[in-house]
Amino acid sequence: MANTQLRVILDDNAGFIAFGGGQQWTLSTLPQWYQGTSNYPAFAQVSDAFGKMTMAFTGTSVAFIGNTPPQGLSQSATVSIDGEAASVFSYGSTKPPAYIQWYQSPTLSNERHTITVDRMDGTAIDIVLVTVGPNTPLGTNKVFVDNNDPAIQYSGSWAESADGFNAGTLPDGSPIGGSTQRTNAVGDTMTFRFTGTSISVYGIFSWANIGSISMTCTLDGVDATEFYPVTANSPQHVRGDLEASNFLFFNKDNLSAGAHTFVLKITGIENQIFALDYLVYSPSFSTFANMPNLTPVPPADTPSSGSNTSTTTPSGGSNSNTPSGGSSSPKPGDGSSSITTGGGTTLPVSPIPESVTTATVSGVVTIITEAASAQTAIGDNQGNTNKSSSPLGAIVGGIVGGLFVLIFAVFLFFYLRRRQSKGNAPLSAERRLMSHNDNTRSSSTNDSIVPRTFKLWKRGPFCRCYPIPGAYYSHGLCLNI
Repeated sequence: MANTQLRVILDDNAGFIAFGGGQQWTLSTLPQWYQGTSNYPAFAQVSDAFGKMTMAFTGTSVAFIGNTPPQGLSQSATVSIDGEAASVFSYGSTKPPAYIQWYQSPTLSNERHTITVDRMDGTAIDIVLVTVGPNTPLGTNKVFVDNNDPAIQYSGSWAESADGFNAGTLPDGSPIGGSTQRTNAVGDTMTFRFTGTSISVYGIFSWANIGSISMTCTLDGVDATEFYPVTANSPQHVRGDLEASNFLFFNKDNLSAGAHTFVLKITGIENQIFALDYLVYSPSFSTFANMPNLTPVPPADTPSSGSNTSTTTPSGGSNSNTPSGGSSSPKPGDGSSSITTGGGTTLPVSPIPESVTTATVSGVVTIITEAASAQTAIGDNQGNTNKSSSPLGAIVGGIVGGLFVLIFAVFLFFYLRRRQSKGNAPLSAERRLMSHNDNTRSSSTNDSIVPRTFKLWKRGPFCRCYPIPGAYYSHGLCLNI
């Protein structure tokens, strides 16, 4: 789907805004601001002076985002575009101070403009959004993509939400663009194709809820595992940050110029909601008119690349990502098990029916090969649709046959040992274990044992004995007596 408009995102501290009003503006550096900075005229809050800012841009509209002044200060300012008479506008916040888009210009002609905002009574500027024209040179500016842009494809139970955020000790506010795309379902994905050299994913993250979010971000087939935990000792949780806006979930720079496909998949979520606010990328095209029209890729599970996997977690006190050795957990309640690779990626393992070997006191060995039967059935079903899978049945048959031979050899070994050792010689531990003696345990001797059924438990694709209280181990068998 072709884009009907293109917006670029500008940071307040990038040097294109002239701050005035007679005194120095204050630079706030908090991770909740885009790029970690926000400028505001703190002097206006304690004096009769007002802040003033001027900037030039080329495009058809401009919008300003940041904190409105605290309650009790002026909730309006004046604006002048291209030297016209200044007009008064209201920030529109019902509960100041608030982090919102406090100004949106009318649609302008596609040319260079100069805008001046005056009588700012402590108003902060964090983000500038400029809608560019078809031939506006993009330069090094980054493209802004809102969460509800049709270029983003969602799969699963995502829902668009206009809910604001509770920032705790900072002003509450609204998402950039007025909404976020939210989910708390494992397996949900979003897909985005772009032509550029970098991409960043921003959202709203809650430090109030102890829990975690894990996801796989796949860029051109290469996976990166992101893990964002909140514990009782997280500095942000301790100091009461609550919900953080402009939270950087993923970033990748220095990409080759050209088309790229980005897929985000939720792989684990506990007591959290993933809220996607917007994407930012550096375009490798010069103007909107030259922007390639990429066909959206239908959302689908992206195979993991295995070795090309990294793990990052949020660092304390900032939105930057730092390497972590954390691992993800399997989806609860799905009846599956999992294995975790060294890079922190969790791979699901489908449950396999248990295979139980039972020996009774009469010496009769009964084998229940549920796992083998299941594997044989799978092989038969595959054989009906693909003739090339027939060697699987031979392999399973060989394994089952070998198992019978091994059990028979073990049985024969103990049978011969028993016949040779008849007499008055004391019974060994293994002999007592395999004995058919019907005597009960005695406090004065260990030569008799209560005859009970013992089991060999098999889990997954490999046979493994699990420690069982009161269990004896003999010749690789886990014997529960």
